[in-house]
Amino acid sequence: MELTRYVVLNPVRAKMVHEPADWPWSSYRAMVGIADSPSWLETEELLAQFSDQVVEARARYARFVAEGMGAASPWDHLKEQIYLGDEEFIKRMQANIGTVQTDVNIPKRQRRPPAPSLEHLASHHADRDRAILAAYRTGHYSYQEIGKFFGLHFTMVGQIVCKGPK
Repeated sequence: MELTRYVVLNPVRAKMVHEPADWPWSSYRAMVGIADSPSWLETEELLAQFSDQVVEARARYARFVAEGMGAASPWDHLKEQIYLGDEEFIKRMQANIGTVQTDVNIPKRQRRPPAPSLEHLASHHADRDRAILAAYRTGHYSYQEIGKFFGLHFTMVGQIVCKGPK
């Protein structure tokens, strides 16, 4: 669902048009019924996700897309370089791909299980510096991400990491 919204909002986010319906090469116009659907475009399966009545489905789809216009790009929530979902979703997907763990064509970062959240790490360590070290050691968080969470400049995070455990 999010992917379909992302695709039709690309021209809007790129500031090429003001509304998704303004982009003539988009499927949006056919999805909401303001243009004929080309014979190759399948609209029924997506619209069925919104309602089993075509008119209501189109209206709900249009609202769904409109709700995303002011929202951040879904890529802002990308995890492990390939996943858009929560930690449970990532675990399920990784469990389903078994052989990927030994496939040299897939980067190590994409094969690792999700790291504990920064909130979790902060609450499970005696002090801030130990939590920062734990976050860094996961290999999932950059100095910038850790610094932002703890309210520090990334260079301070680097100093804490280089200094090591107390």
